[in-house]
Amino acid sequence: MKTLKTTLALIAATLLALGLLASPSSATIGVDDKSVSGSLNAWDNDAGAAFNPQPTSFETGQVARFQANFANVAAGRTVRLYRVGSSTAVATATANGSGNAYLNYTVVAGGQQLFAETSTDLETETEAYNGTEPAPATAVLNDPTDEFGKVWTAKFTPAASGQKTELQIRRICTYETDETDPETGPLPDDQDDCLGPWKTVETGTQNSSGNTTFNLPSKFEVEHTYRAISGSARSNEKVFAPQAENNDPYGIQTDLPEVHFNTYEGADVNTRDRYFEGEFSMIGGTNGACTTSVEPDSKSVMKGRGNYSWSFPKKSFTLKTDGKVNICGMGTGKKYALVANDYDKSLLRNSLAGYLGSELDGLGWTPKSTPVDFYMNGSYRGSYLLIERVAITPPSDLTGNKPYSPRIQIDELNSDSTTGEISGGYVLEWDYRKGADYNANLGSDSGWVGVKEPENDLDRSGENTGKGSTSAQRVWIREYLNEVDDSLRSGPDAWDKYIDRESAIDYYIAMEYMKPVDGNMWASVYMYKPRNGKLHFGPLWDFDLAAGSATRAGNVASTSSFYLRNNLGVSAQQDTTNGKTWFNRLNEFPSFRKAVADRWDEIQDDLNVTGHLATQKSLIDKSAEANFKRWSHSSRISEYQVIKSSWSADVSHLSSWASGRKSWLNGGSGF
Repeated sequence: MKTLKTTLALIAATLLALGLLASPSSATIGVDDKSVSGSLNAWDNDAGAAFNPQPTSFETGQVARFQANFANVAAGRTVRLYRVGSSTAVATATANGSGNAYLNYTVVAGGQQLFAETSTDLETETEAYNGTEPAPATAVLNDPTDEFGKVWTAKFTPAASGQKTELQIRRICTYETDETDPETGPLPDDQDDCLGPWKTVETGTQNSSGNTTFNLPSKFEVEHTYRAISGSARSNEKVFAPQAENNDPYGIQTDLPEVHFNTYEGADVNTRDRYFEGEFSMIGGTNGACTTSVEPDSKSVMKGRGNYSWSFPKKSFTLKTDGKVNICGMGTGKKYALVANDYDKSLLRNSLAGYLGSELDGLGWTPKSTPVDFYMNGSYRGSYLLIERVAITPPSDLTGNKPYSPRIQIDELNSDSTTGEISGGYVLEWDYRKGADYNANLGSDSGWVGVKEPENDLDRSGENTGKGSTSAQRVWIREYLNEVDDSLRSGPDAWDKYIDRESAIDYYIAMEYMKPVDGNMWASVYMYKPRNGKLHFGPLWDFDLAAGSATRAGNVASTSSFYLRNNLGVSAQQDTTNGKTWFNRLNEFPSFRKAVADRWDEIQDDLNVTGHLATQKSLIDKSAEANFKRWSHSSRISEYQVIKSSWSADVSHLSSWASGRKSWLNGGSGF
């Protein structure tokens, strides 16, 4: 028995020495009870050894690696890392054959004492460390490596290989949408000088050195503020505007003036439902068409325009500048249109109509225009006609030395206009689509007239503010138009009380000459009503489908026959019971037809339509060449469209048509 006890004692002593048997005096696991039998060192993974000298602090959140070394601890023994004062392990590892265990610990803030312990209560010494706030990550955004701002580089410190990076621009405040900056809250109502929220325009990842190169697919034409971010790192901010590129489309020097519109965020204008805000500018031409240059006008706006024409591949646009500008001597104004002339393969029919209007002074005002090359966000869009939009110029704007464009010279109406003032200030359009804010129905014998001015006043969200036209104004103009309608059924002279004779005669001559499909009171037939004055016809507008460009609606492609004079019963007119328009009724009066014939005799010798077309062809020759590289000349929009073999042939066809039309109107069957 003594031998057995001795043997057991020797075995226990051996196991205890090997650390495989707990000491009968061991304390609670996870508590520093000074049973020290090992060391604790911070470990340098890159060097594969303990740090020398040993650090006394780590960054908060950093994963620090520690080596716990025990003498005579068997491989596979569990080792845990503890903070003094807590019995919960903060890291766990397994000892190797050398008695070492490597523990990964996420550092917490502030001072902390750490020790490692085996499951048999063998402990390392206790080491003190401090958790400090990490050094902030930093980033540097360099100037773009190209003059167009498409390639940017940024360096992030410390490097975080593979971490996502972003190139951002500071959005520019707009009037059209409510925006909120996540850093400063809702944007102010007065947004002249404010910046909107940041917007990511390109992403990447850091390489092992913390560098990223951003390649933008296209440049932002408008000056923006740029920055780079990755994780918590925010770079310096760079204000950058790209240099202008060579604007000879397809290598063709067109010599025409260039109109540029650059939206703030680089998005193309793609709807008629809202304005896009941006910068408008103009570079003067060199061939005599227009030499005007206009410095960038910020806060200008643009949206799509047209009804049927909005479905065409090449779009037309409405432009409104923030400040009044004098373009090509047209006079100072803010409202313009960029007309695409996509249906008209000659590109010259609207210009021809403008020439006719300028020779017919009874119209009062005909929109002035100039051919231009149009660029949106730096992209060439084709040969366009920049033309004054139909708009009111109050007489007060034409006093003194103000060079305002004398457009429709009538007083403006608004919601504050009193009962005595509502007899004038209206711009009207015959429109079977009823596309205006308010549309007056003149009954089944005449059709619909839309009130274009005054129009509804909308806030930035598109809601009606109630500051536009009033119900009293709408009732007044509807009743007045019905009185005019009745007068045209009451004998040859009754209409004189309501309609300005000179404007009716000149407008009819121009429309009958051009034979526009819409001209049969279908659409784009304008009138305006001055205060305490008679109803005026005009201005002339929209002649893509005119002068032989389309074969529909009573053979408008022919140089012979009348289109507006007779009741043709064609589809291109208001949906009425008897198909009679106001011009049908006026032409039932011999006195009106004689007045038209006399006026035609007075002006026709001075009309040099072929000379005008020859001049315009010379001006846009190179521009048309570039246009039909951008837009197919042979593509057909409708089965009625007239397309010749080339642009030059289209112009020749128009010139021949205009000459033939004049000859027919001079003949025995004409005026």
